[in-house]
Amino acid sequence: MGTPAAPTPSLWQSRQFLWFAAGNFGNNLGDAVYAVALPLLIYQLTHQLTAMSVMATISLGPLIFGPVLGIFVDRWSPGRLVVPSLIVQLLASVLIPVLNAAHVLSIDSLYVLGGLIEFAGSAYRRSWMAALPWLFPRRAPEARVSLQHLYVATTLVGPAAAGLLIGRLGYMGLMWLNAATFLLPIVVTATGVPFPRGARGPSPSSVHPPFWLGLRAGFQAIRRAPLLLQAMVVRGAQNLVTSAGLTTLLMYDLRSTFGVSSGRVSLMLVAGGAGGLVGSLLAPRWGRRSLRLVLPAASLAAAGAVYLLFWPVWQVVPIVLFLIGLAAMGIFTVIEQATFYDVPPDQLGRVSGLFGLGAGVPAVLSPIVLAFLSHALTLPGTFAVIAVFLSVTAVAALAVTVPIRRLLSARSGRG
Repeated sequence: MGTPAAPTPSLWQSRQFLWFAAGNFGNNLGDAVYAVALPLLIYQLTHQLTAMSVMATISLGPLIFGPVLGIFVDRWSPGRLVVPSLIVQLLASVLIPVLNAAHVLSIDSLYVLGGLIEFAGSAYRRSWMAALPWLFPRRAPEARVSLQHLYVATTLVGPAAAGLLIGRLGYMGLMWLNAATFLLPIVVTATGVPFPRGARGPSPSSVHPPFWLGLRAGFQAIRRAPLLLQAMVVRGAQNLVTSAGLTTLLMYDLRSTFGVSSGRVSLMLVAGGAGGLVGSLLAPRWGRRSLRLVLPAASLAAAGAVYLLFWPVWQVVPIVLFLIGLAAMGIFTVIEQATFYDVPPDQLGRVSGLFGLGAGVPAVLSPIVLAFLSHALTLPGTFAVIAVFLSVTAVAALAVTVPIRRLLSARSGRG
């Protein structure tokens, strides 16, 4: 009998992974605080849902450029974009409190600086995600899921920290805190994580195909995994009425309808992070089967959650945020996991970009669409439209994952 293979040590026992995860966690924590503080700051300055929605749209705008960033990452290697993108985020973040101290901070300048922060952040995220197969060979799916757990933990800790600190530090203090968190991943990159900076992959080539051929290659890689493509379509449709649009709408509802304080609104957003954490932990447990199991279950949970908003009390909002976070992060996690299983490593950047584009265009439109509906139909009418729309996407998720045709053909064969 042969000697049994030694168990593979956990990635958390790797010093390189721990150091990489520490920088990633610090950056995500600052992002989570900033994501709560900025819309509340906009509301404090304007008391307008439209202004909050415009900021949410601008913040999501870089998702549209995902395929372009993905191709650059695949061609240039991730290490060339990591530090520059972090520096851009740091400088733009510092400018917000600096301009405020000089009494020249305007809504327009917040729009511009917020867009810069999000665009550079998108470049940073796509770079480190595309580098995982080279940083942690043969363990990229495990590394991605582990880092996803950390990310979701920051969506839990970030709003809680914002809610507890906003009364003491104010909005500008939270902006300084966000700026400081960009320093940690810069230090990590400079001292302990050897991002690939030369040619990508084991078969380097100095000749690159035209840009449009790169996009087509990424799309063909997705088409070779039909369920992954269908899941991306369902997720994109859901983003049209959820994502930042629904969160912005609920924050406005809490502040304007129920008069809930900014600090308490921040603490309520912890429920969304808690749901996301649970979703990210549970969703990938079934390996390659996770996508087929989680997509319909999470879609049904999201649809059911919105029907709770017909009960006009603010106490249901944390429950809705928890369930929406659970569903959204569960679906996102299994799509990311399936991408690492089904897509070649040299296509990860552009495939990630195409997924970001498919999910990002509806997410960018979501704040504006929901703001328009709220003006035309009032908030209860908007919640009704969202509930019906999510119910339709849940049916679509069931249709692409449950083998109805196979069951019907088997039943007719037995008859």
